[in-house]
Amino acid sequence: MEEPVLRSRLLPQLSIRSILGLTFVMAILAAIARSAGAGEEAAKAFLFAASAVMAYFAISVLLFLLARTTDLLFPQRSNLEEQDEDPAGDRLPPQILPPRDHRT
Repeated sequence: MEEPVLRSRLLPQLSIRSILGLTFVMAILAAIARSAGAGEEAAKAFLFAASAVMAYFAISVLLFLLARTTDLLFPQRSNLEEQDEDPAGDRLPPQILPPRDHRT
C-alpha cells in the first residue's frame, strides 16, 4: 500500500513563477536605483516612498512578533474568554419590548 506524499511545512514552497516574478520586480528596482544614482529626482522620490513603505511593514512585523512573544511568555485570560461565561445561568435575558400576540 502506498503512503501519500506529504508536503513539508518547514520549507517554503517556491514555484518558478514566483521566482521569476521576484526577479522581475528586483530588476525594475535596480533600474530605478541606477537612475536615482544618476540624479533623477523622480527616481529618488520613488525610492524614498518605496523604502518608507518597506520600513512601515518591517516595523509592523516587529511589533506583531513582540506582541506575539509577549503573549506566549505571559499568558492572560482574554476578554473573549470572559465573555464566554454565562452570567445569567439558565435565564433568558430581559426583553425590551414585550412579545406581541400573533393571533391578531
